[in-house]
Amino acid sequence: MYELDGDSLTIWGGQQGSPAYYKGKFSADGNQCVGRWVYPGGGYTSTITKVS
Repeated sequence: MYELDGDSLTIWGGQQGSPAYYKGKFSADGNQCVGRWVYPGGGYTSTITKVS
């Protein structure tokens, strides 16, 4: 499941409210989303870049 609210993206690793999720924010031009995957015991940052 995912939620898109303005320039914010949340991807749930299961049901909404799950302890495993991604939260990111899109750049003003919409070409990148920078965020963090979070899960019990860890997590990591990531950058998603649009390629055309």
